[in-house]
Amino acid sequence: MPKTDLTNDQIVELTDAVKQQIGSKAKKSDVVETTLQLLEDIIVSDETKAADQVWQYYKYKKLPKVETKKVTKKKIAKKTDKETNVTKMDIAIDLMTKFYGEKTRKEIIEMLMNEAGLTQAGASTYYYNIKKKYKLD
Repeated sequence: MPKTDLTNDQIVELTDAVKQQIGSKAKKSDVVETTLQLLEDIIVSDETKAADQVWQYYKYKKLPKVETKKVTKKKIAKKTDKETNVTKMDIAIDLMTKFYGEKTRKEIIEMLMNEAGLTQAGASTYYYNIKKKYKLD
């Protein structure tokens, strides 16, 4: 079982359990000790950090901030299939080399939008860049 950090729900549950065992007016050392005893059933990556989080909630009703990772458009647009590592550019190059000259620009851009998941502007940019790079005229 992998070790993880406590979720906010787990912190609240642990704090409630600590309060049931030692009351709501205890010293930090008592809260930490009781928390560590309760953590025996939960596998966490850092027991000291977990005990401190419970203390913060016990004393100040303060839950840790949940870190959210910012996902940029560049990161979203880079990969289409993580298992095969096929990028949107790979799909676009494949479509362009197969259908350039057979289909109209508009049809190819629509295919790029559907197959590679590009926007109208992105598909137009890919079309132009691939056409220029691979000299498809």
